[in-house]
Amino acid sequence: MRLNPETGLYVYKIIAVKELFEYPEIYNSKFGYNIFNAASGPKKKVKPEDLDVNNDPDILSEIEKELERNKNKKAPVVAKEEYIMAHVEGKLKKFKDGDIVTILLDEDLLTNNKGLSYSGYKFGVQGWIIDDRVFFKLGFGHDVTLMDINKQKGVLLTELLASKRINVLLKNIVYEKQE
Repeated sequence: MRLNPETGLYVYKIIAVKELFEYPEIYNSKFGYNIFNAASGPKKKVKPEDLDVNNDPDILSEIEKELERNKNKKAPVVAKEEYIMAHVEGKLKKFKDGDIVTILLDEDLLTNNKGLSYSGYKFGVQGWIIDDRVFFKLGFGHDVTLMDINKQKGVLLTELLASKRINVLLKNIVYEKQE
């Protein structure tokens, strides 16, 4: 696409917003607060001069150079999606945004980047409340997503607060091997 610089930047902004809404658990901690929760927000008031953004006029040429360097690289091809049984454990009656919960694997999990985690492996993850659900930052990027038993992303907040153990699925994306 050949767009003028101002219009071209909107394409990347739209992609960024889509990514933020599709994978909020990955990006919430980078803001320092839950951007989807009206009650949370920056602890100090932002000064007007801090909001002044200066765009680099050469940004599009840098993006084009990056695209040119990567034009021969093949995008990873998804071989399959698999669902691994796991559960959230512990008493979480006082769960708040950003709190850590424990996930315990009920089956082995083999990922592309992190390798094999055996059944019984426990790890702590950060949870973020968005509307009536809690989303968890697992540390696998887009490759592994925590879902409830109905294959909806995240778990219901009411269920998290009321249950001692919540059965969940980890959706694992397995890619074809690159040659």
